[in-house]
Amino acid sequence: MATLANFLKAVASLAVMGVVGLGGWAGYRVYSARDAASQELREQLQKKDQELAAAAANVQRLNETVSVQKREIERLDTALRLLKVENRVAYISVLDQWKPEGAQRVETRLAFIEVDKQGKPLGQPKEVTIEGDLVYVDAWVVKFDDKYVEEGDVFRATSLCLFRRLFGEYQRPSEGFQIDSPGSRPAAYADGQTLSEWEEQIWRDFWIYANSKAAADEAGVRAAHGEAPSIKTEKGKSYKITLRSSGGLTIAPADDAPRIPPPPSS
Repeated sequence: MATLANFLKAVASLAVMGVVGLGGWAGYRVYSARDAASQELREQLQKKDQELAAAAANVQRLNETVSVQKREIERLDTALRLLKVENRVAYISVLDQWKPEGAQRVETRLAFIEVDKQGKPLGQPKEVTIEGDLVYVDAWVVKFDDKYVEEGDVFRATSLCLFRRLFGEYQRPSEGFQIDSPGSRPAAYADGQTLSEWEEQIWRDFWIYANSKAAADEAGVRAAHGEAPSIKTEKGKSYKITLRSSGGLTIAPADDAPRIPPPPSS
C-alpha cells in the first residue's frame, strides 16, 4: 500500500510538472508571438517615419525650388514692368504762336506742367514765351545700373530727372526759364516724404558722379549727364515729356494733356 501511495504521488507530481511545463511553454509561445508582432510593428512604424521624412524633405526641396522660381519670375516681371513705366511726366502746351510786326522769327507762348502718377497736375503751370518755334527741355538725368532696375531697388529702380529749364532755339541755355531748382528734389519725387540723405546727395553731387567713375560705381550710377530734347512746336498742340525707368527723356505729341485755364482778364 505504501509503495502504491508513493507511486501515485510520483505520478501526480509528474502530472503537475507536465501541466506547469506545458503552461510555461504556451506562455512563452504567446510572449514570443507578441514580441515578434511588436517588433514587426516597430519596424513598420520606423519605415513609415523614414518615408514621411523623405516626403517632407522632398516637399521642402520643391517649396524652395518654387520659391526661387517665384522670385525669378517676380524679378523679371519687375524688370519688364519698370522698363515700360513712365515715371516722370510733363506736358508742354502751345498757347499761342505769332510773328511780331517787322520781326524775322515767330514767338511762342508755352505752358509747362507736370503731373503725378494719376495724371493730376503738380502745382500751377509755368507760362513762358520763347523766341522761335523750336523748344528745348534742358534736364539732368541720373541712370542706375540695370541690376537695380531689375531688382526693384527702393531708391535705384528707375532713372531720375531734374527739369532745369526751357529755352528756344534763338536763346542761350543760360537764358532759359527755370523749372526745378538745382540741388533740390523735384516735386514729382516728393510723394509727401521728407528729403532723404540719399536723394540730397544724388542732386548735390550730380556732377561728381558725372565726372568720377569711382564715385558713380559706389553709388550704383550708370550715367549722369544733361539732356536737352527738342521739338518744333505748332500752335494749339501739346507735347508729352516722359522719363522711362532705365532710359532718358522722350518728347512727342500728346492728346491727353491737362487743360490749361486761360489767363485771368485784366
